[in-house]
Amino acid sequence: LKEFKAGQTQARAFASILLDAYGQFGVLVKNVRDLTVDAKKKGFTIDAEGRAHYDFDKLAPYRNDPDYDKAVQDAHKAEEDWTRSIKRGVKAVDDADQGVKLALHDAAGIKSFFEDFFDRAFGGGEGFNENAVGDIELVEAREAKKYANLV
Repeated sequence: LKEFKAGQTQARAFASILLDAYGQFGVLVKNVRDLTVDAKKKGFTIDAEGRAHYDFDKLAPYRNDPDYDKAVQDAHKAEEDWTRSIKRGVKAVDDADQGVKLALHDAAGIKSFFEDFFDRAFGGGEGFNENAVGDIELVEAREAKKYANLV
């Protein structure tokens, strides 16, 4: 009966984590896609590494214009700004991914080598995780607190 209840707890935690992850990834990936679409509308291309590039040939007809150098500088700055925004968006997706991974490992009861060794040595470590938590942010906060206490 204890394992059955632990199995239910673990399954609910997994379901909650996956639903939360689906929502987070939907918003974060849409943000990155929207950024790339907006950059393309402004005349930039985005390479496979997320860097924005401006087609400076568009400025060629204005080479003799006194503001040409400023226009080139503005285009370079815009490239940097778009690249920075896209990289921030991709980093947000990666951070969310790492949080989901951490929460799934926690819900599954995956432990370090030494924790697992001691659990098995003392007759534990088998079965479902009766302490599984289905909240990504709570697991991340616990992990952050654990590392903060090391300092």
